[in-house]
Amino acid sequence: MKKSMADAATVPRTLKEFIGTAGGKFLKAADVPEPKTYVIKAVSTQQLKDKLKVVAELDTGEKLVLNATNLAYIVDRLGDMPLEKLAGRRITVAAVPTNFQGRSTLGLRLMKVE
Repeated sequence: MKKSMADAATVPRTLKEFIGTAGGKFLKAADVPEPKTYVIKAVSTQQLKDKLKVVAELDTGEKLVLNATNLAYIVDRLGDMPLEKLAGRRITVAAVPTNFQGRSTLGLRLMKVE
C-alpha cells in the first residue's frame, strides 16, 4: 500500500522530529541520581507501545509512567481511587536496580506518596 503525500508529511523522518511526537519529556532513571520529591499535577492514560499506560504529569513538566509496581505501591499506601485523585499528591521517586527484559538496569520506583 502506497502512502499519500499527506501521510508522509506527518511521519517523523529525523530524530528531532520523532522526539517531538513523544508527548513530552518522560522521567528516566538517569534524571534521578538521588531520590527526588515531585508534585503530581495531572494523571492521564496514554497509548504507549501499543499498551495503555497511566502517566503522571509532574510539577517539573516531566511525565512519569506509573508501571504496575508503582501503581501497586500507591494502592497499598492510599487505597484504590480514581486516577484524577492523584493530582496534588507528593511523590518521592528513586532510581533503583531492577531487571527488565532479562537484564539488570535502573528503574524508577516510588519511595513515598502523600
